[in-house]
Amino acid sequence: MTKVRRLQILCFVEGKRTSRSQSYSTKAVEQEALDYCKKLFASNQSNSTDFVYAGTLVGVHLRLWIVHRANGEDGMSLTPLWVAPYPKSNEDYKDLGDSADGQEVLRAFHGMISVAPQPWIETKGIGVVPSSGGGAFQLPTIDRPDFIPESIAPVLPSVPTGPTISGLPPDYVRVTKFLVTTTSYTWMTSSGETGSGRVAELDVERCYLLNKERQLYADSATENVPVRL
Repeated sequence: MTKVRRLQILCFVEGKRTSRSQSYSTKAVEQEALDYCKKLFASNQSNSTDFVYAGTLVGVHLRLWIVHRANGEDGMSLTPLWVAPYPKSNEDYKDLGDSADGQEVLRAFHGMISVAPQPWIETKGIGVVPSSGGGAFQLPTIDRPDFIPESIAPVLPSVPTGPTISGLPPDYVRVTKFLVTTTSYTWMTSSGETGSGRVAELDVERCYLLNKERQLYADSATENVPVRL
């Protein structure tokens, strides 16, 4: 993704149909993907992106993940972009040769485009040409998508949407961690309480992400904060 929000390369996957009897180690594939993401974060300290996306391909079955930056490698993990919350399992991989599964992958890709890592990674003018005869699944144009992304929560506002504030009211509770679900945002507060709500309840004002209805706020130190503050 470039600074003018042009997609250059998001992900390139080519799957070849294999024998159903062939065995794979899903755990090993996912561990290798996580290790690669850890190395990506560690290899370039000048890039402060908060998260990256990853994909694991087991045979002709695909699963997409998000990996958040953490203070240490032990704190990093693969978080799935759809349904089943358990890694190291074949339960929720999508078959690239199945039309219904292909639509789910497509929705996830559109969500990834809507909530892209920032600052931009590898914004070189390069491209990938599919191999001849390959049955590549083509994304519709992202300027006018056929449907709204459903696999991850919609993008939040990155500019003030209402009157700015000089300071937080004393009765607001700080959110210490966000978790992305399929339809909403879930949070944990400094008092240990959890909750969830709609994206429309959240506003960006100055350096804070506010939920005025629930009297909650998040700042740049909040874990997995969904926007850069």
